[in-house]
Amino acid sequence: MDPLVPDQASNNGFLAGMPWGSHLCHFYSAPEELLAVAVPFIAEGLAHGERCLWAVVSPLTVEDVERALRAAVPDFEAHRSKASIDIRMHDEWYLPNGSFDAHATASAWKPYLAQALSDGYRGVRGTGSTAWVSKDLWKSFAAYESELDASIVGHPMKALCSYDVTKCGTLELLEAARSHAHAIARRDNGHEIIPTSHERRTSGSPGGFDQVVPEEEWRRRERANILRALGLSNGRIYGRGGAAERLNLKPSTLQSRIRAFGILPGEAHADN
Repeated sequence: MDPLVPDQASNNGFLAGMPWGSHLCHFYSAPEELLAVAVPFIAEGLAHGERCLWAVVSPLTVEDVERALRAAVPDFEAHRSKASIDIRMHDEWYLPNGSFDAHATASAWKPYLAQALSDGYRGVRGTGSTAWVSKDLWKSFAAYESELDASIVGHPMKALCSYDVTKCGTLELLEAARSHAHAIARRDNGHEIIPTSHERRTSGSPGGFDQVVPEEEWRRRERANILRALGLSNGRIYGRGGAAERLNLKPSTLQSRIRAFGILPGEAHADN
């Protein structure tokens, strides 16, 4: 068995039901520990029509990540061909101009999300590791995490930040707890999500994911997103370029949602 391909049977769906605006951290000490969490995180997003970004940090390679995802996602190649999954080395995301800019990086997801929604995705989720962060950058990176945490509230965005404990001191771990509402912890043969001391709630109950946007608002946004996909596909549901493909949904599932939302023929064109 490839040590870099996680055992999916041990994940137990611990990432299911994660609401928009979620910002989680998890701590690892070896590449296989990172993959054991990041792979199901990305797989969950692909299964629910989200565009996914993975900023890969050495010693892992893009090829390692692709191999792990291919083992976990049956239709991985289809997702890759449609650009539903964006796998790149960390410097392309965190250091696009050769240096780290906390504010620019914390804001980079906004145009990325806008494009994903325009392309028919329900939202975006991204993951990356701190293994590349040098000691002199920790203060700036902590500022980035704090700004990112505040900026994704109320948006269809989910983020998982992995902290390499072999390169983190006590201060860095405390900073991580301050800027993430939840952490992923390993227990027995699986994982669970636990709240940190960080408060970012607008509703919901302690101990669970924070429902940062009311369900009614997310239903409104999902309806608008379906209308956008229908408008871009000139009302077509089936086939290449159709609304179902844009939303990464089965046509029958999309038709059911259209009926559930009461979307009428021609409404997409009237809405755009």
